[in-house]
Amino acid sequence: MRLKKVYFKRINLPDYRVPYLIEYQKKSYGMFLQKGVPKEKRKRVGIQAAFSDIFPITNPDESLILDFVDYRIGEPRFSPEDCKEFDMTYSAPLWAKLRLIEKRVGGKEIVKEQEVYICDIPYMLDTGSFIYNGKERVIVTQIHRSPGVTFDEGPEKVVTAYGKRIYTASIIPYRGSWMEFEFDLDNAIWAIIDKKKKFPATQILRASGLETNEEIVNTFYKTEEIDVNKSIGRVLAEDFYNPDDNKKILFEAGTTEIDNFVKERFLKSGKNKVKVISSEERHNVAIIETLKKDKTRSYAQAVSDIFRRLRAFSDFAIET
Repeated sequence: MRLKKVYFKRINLPDYRVPYLIEYQKKSYGMFLQKGVPKEKRKRVGIQAAFSDIFPITNPDESLILDFVDYRIGEPRFSPEDCKEFDMTYSAPLWAKLRLIEKRVGGKEIVKEQEVYICDIPYMLDTGSFIYNGKERVIVTQIHRSPGVTFDEGPEKVVTAYGKRIYTASIIPYRGSWMEFEFDLDNAIWAIIDKKKKFPATQILRASGLETNEEIVNTFYKTEEIDVNKSIGRVLAEDFYNPDDNKKILFEAGTTEIDNFVKERFLKSGKNKVKVISSEERHNVAIIETLKKDKTRSYAQAVSDIFRRLRAFSDFAIET
């Protein structure tokens, strides 16, 4: 067999050029910033979309209106080399021009405009990368988690004290905080907002308007009224107040299982009928177990506790 030598450099190959691989990233970030684009020509994307979605902001009686006019992006204060040397982030200042409209009696309006510094925004290098705390980083394209509600089931061998499987649920909004719910081994439901410390899910119910145990129990359970003498072992579905002090609750709905002591207090107060959770609901213990671990007892307490978990170092006041 005769071997034939082939010299590839003599073969005419098509003129193939390697594409500009970071063009997509640079164009995408440029569209996000829209730096240097006149406000009337800016598209509703990126920073422009964020401001347009949030503003205008009004007070309850709409006598004050804070509106967005325009934004601008300044130049980086430090060079990329300085940022790498001194462990800084290569960024540029973001300024927004805001307009405050004050409506006074008689239809008079007072308008004030002012440019406000918002934050420093990371600035992309010509190489398509960023510098964070002195280290050069690149963008990794990833799939965005779609908004919605998802449910998941825990490991098959992990069950609660009542023999039930462990379940979790997630609420993912289009914009805002993620909220997750999970069962513990006692079958109580816990809520987690933005991966922070968990708290009893009934606090969310209180903060949403179901303020008392009685309201929560009557919303989630069927109830029935029975004779006090036949109520031993049943769970109370109404709050029982001290006969001598109508503001003090002696036995709370949902967390009180009637025993002989409770029954005698009912009879002593002249109460012959009592409202309890229906016997059909005896296996539905999630809300009851959650109420037992919930230390809040009012709307204000629930809102305060949730806010402290989200903004630990912020001052706040609850409107009454």
